[in-house]
Amino acid sequence: MTPFNFQEKLSISFNHLKLHYGVIVLLLSIFCLFYISNDYSDREFEWRLSVKEETTAIVNQVIPYRVWDYEKEKYLNDGYAYIYTFEHPKIGFIHMEYGYTEKQMWKEGDQVTIAYVKDNPYVNLPKGYYDTRSNFIGYNILIILILGCIVFIIQSWRNLRKIVGIVEEGAFVLARLRTHKQITPDEGPVQHVLVFVYTVDDKPYTHYLETVDNPYYLTDEKREVMFYQKGNPEKVYLLDEFPSSYRQRWMEENGEEVKSQFSMIKN
Repeated sequence: MTPFNFQEKLSISFNHLKLHYGVIVLLLSIFCLFYISNDYSDREFEWRLSVKEETTAIVNQVIPYRVWDYEKEKYLNDGYAYIYTFEHPKIGFIHMEYGYTEKQMWKEGDQVTIAYVKDNPYVNLPKGYYDTRSNFIGYNILIILILGCIVFIIQSWRNLRKIVGIVEEGAFVLARLRTHKQITPDEGPVQHVLVFVYTVDDKPYTHYLETVDNPYYLTDEKREVMFYQKGNPEKVYLLDEFPSSYRQRWMEENGEEVKSQFSMIKN
């Protein structure tokens, strides 16, 4: 058994990351889409992650939102927005608008306690609303992105354990490359499809491998060392798929056994 060192395990995990980059790109794309389409997302993050201070503001104006009802053919009140003013010790008076509430919460002249971001007082909300507001979605999308990354890391870790377990079991055969085809799509890189054949306990198996990388390292030998899972010989990994440092160390420790297997191959 030839164990992997930490750097080699990290390299394997990174290769797994490359194979599944589409999932990561999708998560990032969803996050960016909502972030860009949300006018308040930058304020949302700043609000959630910053130190806030409180002060008193004066409600200067109450603005009713009116929506036209086509069935009743008249305007209906849909909610209320509020324009208020508060004094900042460095900037002076700041005029802001908060909208909206379904019911009228304040009237002109009311004093309202607000909280504002210490480093950017233009990001502020009335007290009682900044802990429960739901009109900003950027923060929720950030949570989804973080959870997605956590799930992906867990899956990568489980995949690494599975690979290391199979390889370090020590069961291997010498596989032969039967077919190597190149597929050139209209867009994107050239794809290589390699078909290996091998035998475990006198039973033939076939392993298909697809890659967009140059597969010269998988085609440079008459036979390729292939690890298989005991009890499930269809689960395999090629030695040449792993970091060069591990390949060299493994061959130094197992080279004689490889030569022995190779000498017993008839074709």
